[in-house]
Amino acid sequence: MIRLALLRLLLGPLAPAPEEAGAEQVVWSAPAGCPDRAALLAGIARRRGRSLEEGVIRVVARVSADGPDGYRLELELDASGRREARVLRARSCDALADAVALRVALAIDGEVRSPAEAEPTIDEASPEPVEEEEPEEETGPPDFVAEAPGAALPGARADLVLPEEALPGAASAEVSGAEATAPADERPAARRGPGGALRLVGVGELGALPGPSGGAGLAGALLWPRARAEVRGVYVAPRGIARPEAELRVSLVAGALVGCARAGRGRLEVPLCGGVELGGMIGAVEGPGIQRRGAGLWVAGLVSAGVAWRVHPRIALWGALAGLAAARRPTFVLQDPGPALVLFDPGVFSGRLSLGVELRFADRR
Repeated sequence: MIRLALLRLLLGPLAPAPEEAGAEQVVWSAPAGCPDRAALLAGIARRRGRSLEEGVIRVVARVSADGPDGYRLELELDASGRREARVLRARSCDALADAVALRVALAIDGEVRSPAEAEPTIDEASPEPVEEEEPEEETGPPDFVAEAPGAALPGARADLVLPEEALPGAASAEVSGAEATAPADERPAARRGPGGALRLVGVGELGALPGPSGGAGLAGALLWPRARAEVRGVYVAPRGIARPEAELRVSLVAGALVGCARAGRGRLEVPLCGGVELGGMIGAVEGPGIQRRGAGLWVAGLVSAGVAWRVHPRIALWGALAGLAAARRPTFVLQDPGPALVLFDPGVFSGRLSLGVELRFADRR
């Protein structure tokens, strides 16, 4: 008996360990420097409080670089025939790995261990948020929906709002469902304030002045995911027209209040805008014995369509074409000496091209 006990003691450490989840069950692909598959499985075990069993779920997660300082995750889950497909973005690859672990724990168990019960993960110190893209329309099996613990009807769809502690540094995750939601006082407060933008552009103008002209513009904006409100200012350099009696040079200074819809997807934005422009036209007349200056009121309606291409999370290249219809415009008339002589009468319609760069702050799009 003593020999048998000694033999078991010696051979015990050589006993095979429980098998890890198969390569086909958890597929993980990520760039160099990201957590590996073993780290992902360890994160799942921490979230669940136990290792991942064979055959309970199939996970396919692929991480790729997204710009100079970000990562993009394409995630597919299949648990008991219920499927879920999501696209997440973050500046930290570690945060995406922890997001996968969280999704897997929810899909299998419908609950997440609190951070006090789980060991700290490598990304708990990371303040970088995880952003979720709107999923593309697709045909096939319905999206996977996690059921809240203690749901009255099995399989009933319900909104599940995860506490912020479940995914450190990440925005609150939601699984879409029916209208039943958690009480408002139990949800974490979400940041709903608008972002901001500052834009500097070069301007080309045709129709408002005696001839084609150029200038500069400056704009400030408040940004929402699908809309923007802007205050614009523009200066168009003087353009001259020569008459036998005198020469007239006219410039334009104006400001505008504009509202826009933010169409487009991903890095490409298509702002469709409308608003009102208010300013003044300034004219200077010079001729034999004549040297005068005058100004008149300029009021015009404005519509524009543009393109903004985001080359960095805070920087976008901007281009827009605007059409203006003048409701109030001055006519420059020389009255003395001699009879009244119309030097320049601006047209009702004009066009304006803007090209420049936009700096953005806290844009939630």
